[in-house]
Amino acid sequence: MTIEELYKASGDDYNELLGRLFNAKLIEKLVKKYRDDQNYKQLCDGVAQKDREKVFTAAHTIKGLALNLGFGRLAQTATELTEATRNSYPDNVPELFAAVQKEQDNILALIDKLD
Repeated sequence: MTIEELYKASGDDYNELLGRLFNAKLIEKLVKKYRDDQNYKQLCDGVAQKDREKVFTAAHTIKGLALNLGFGRLAQTATELTEATRNSYPDNVPELFAAVQKEQDNILALIDKLD
């Protein structure tokens, strides 16, 4: 799978990202590097511990990374979790986390298919 195919499969816009970063090799390098990012692990730990601050911080960071990498669906779900935990730990955190988890899993599965 090429990087362009990854973005098509994820429903995201590779050309928009390329228009911002101007470097296909850099995009591919950053996308591959995303696999090793530890913020998702921090998010999982925060949800398991019901730690609002840890969930908020990790979700906020994932949102920023996803926006910078052009992963729109992941950014949207992370934004929803970020905003929900900005000042409290609401009852719907598990549902919001499940949405982030689904998008994260999808992105990582696609990254694994890169040539």
